[in-house]
Amino acid sequence: MGYHWPGNIRQLENVIQRAFAMGVKEVLDVDDLPPEIAQKTTTDFSAESTFNLQAIEKK
Repeated sequence: MGYHWPGNIRQLENVIQRAFAMGVKEVLDVDDLPPEIAQKTTTDFSAESTFNLQAIEKK
C-alpha cells in the first residue's frame, strides 16, 4: 500500500510472477517482494493477513 508503483499494473504483474517463480507456493507474503517494495510497506502483514491467491481468485 505504501509503494508508489511507478510501473503501474505491469510492474505489479511482474513482481507477482517473479515471486511465484522464486518458489512461493499458494501464499504471497511481504517477504516474497523485492526489497525496494518490501521496504515501502507500511501495513502489518501478519500470518492472518497474507495474500492467499486461491482465495482472491475465488472472490
